[in-house]
Amino acid sequence: IMSNSVPSSFCRVVGLASETGKKRNGSAARANLQQTTDARHPVCVDGFPGPMSIKPINIEVFPENSRVFSVGIGRQSILDKDCNAVLVDNNVPISRSCISGGAARSRGSVEAMKKFVQIHGQQQPGSMIIKLTDLNIARAFNRVACGEDNVCVAEPLNKDFQKVVKRFPKENGGDKKIMVKFDSHRISEDQFETKKSDKCGPQRYEAVKHGSYQIYPCALKEYLDAHEVRYADVSGKQKVTTFRHEIYLDYGVEEAIMYAKHAAALGESDRLYPAVLAAVDPQACWSAMLWYEAFIQMLQELNLSVDLVDAWEDLEKGRTSSKQLFAEASNVFDFGPALSKGPSESWGVTKSKDLHVRIATDFAICAFEAIHLAVVENDIDLCEVNCLTLEYYKDTKLIITCKGKRS
Repeated sequence: IMSNSVPSSFCRVVGLASETGKKRNGSAARANLQQTTDARHPVCVDGFPGPMSIKPINIEVFPENSRVFSVGIGRQSILDKDCNAVLVDNNVPISRSCISGGAARSRGSVEAMKKFVQIHGQQQPGSMIIKLTDLNIARAFNRVACGEDNVCVAEPLNKDFQKVVKRFPKENGGDKKIMVKFDSHRISEDQFETKKSDKCGPQRYEAVKHGSYQIYPCALKEYLDAHEVRYADVSGKQKVTTFRHEIYLDYGVEEAIMYAKHAAALGESDRLYPAVLAAVDPQACWSAMLWYEAFIQMLQELNLSVDLVDAWEDLEKGRTSSKQLFAEASNVFDFGPALSKGPSESWGVTKSKDLHVRIATDFAICAFEAIHLAVVENDIDLCEVNCLTLEYYKDTKLIITCKGKRS
């Protein structure tokens, strides 16, 4: 069971003078104020790998009694074409909007901020923290809150974004503060892990490079809206190879494409390098791998750096290997034709919850076996393998057969 329980405080990074630091100034972050090394605290900054050691003078801590708003973009099933964007004020829903069509996470986040300014306008009820599940939109609105001018996201969403910006509250240097913080849903970016073996970002990246990852629909009836990922770093860099387990919401190929466009519009395309994205926004990383061809095509159309495009194209070998290993694993079992369908066909699931779970469970079993095959293929000692399972699966039993032997 995986978790990250390091105590931390919401904060903003300010006044850094180095070239590396300047890029982080104004960013929303979390600081572990209980840990100090050389008079510095570890700080995790939205959109940047970390943590970074920062002096207290450069950490603007938000009051513990700050009013907290959050936005959730959800649906009942991966089959649903519509999502609900819900704005929550201190755990109480205050608005709900139906978002139809693609790119629901980014569009829903802007729509929720539209509802926010309609309710509060530019009146600021004390210090506020707004949590968004879309990193691009969170960073865009946070830059606006800091008083930055000419902040843009990609069209066509930028038109609605600019309308909200005109009424969005901004800090005035007084006691009232406002911050827009990235808060991913069900999956977490790397935070305060101190051991390299505990950082998931590098392991995600190595798993993608080596084809030892699988993405498939969630096999829990409570989370039919989600995708699961199983992966393992088989590069040999880890003393113990860990089968990791994650769950995330995928909003389709349009969202994957728009993610790249928004990052480019914000001037933050460096974040799109796969090794970086795997650490700072894993839901976007897995989405990019799920919709790989369209994502790379968009990077090319945006005329981003050749190095960035090459970094993604270098993952094609691992992606191909992942597919081949899954096909080999599925031959071990007799689960029917549904496993031949991919994300563009909603994995072959139906509106029947029971059948959805059954098909997703078949995918999960084959995914586990495929990663087992990748471990064997890369000569990893099976005596040094650890398997982690999410809390969501507590009390759920899943018997997995590998090569005909129960494991």
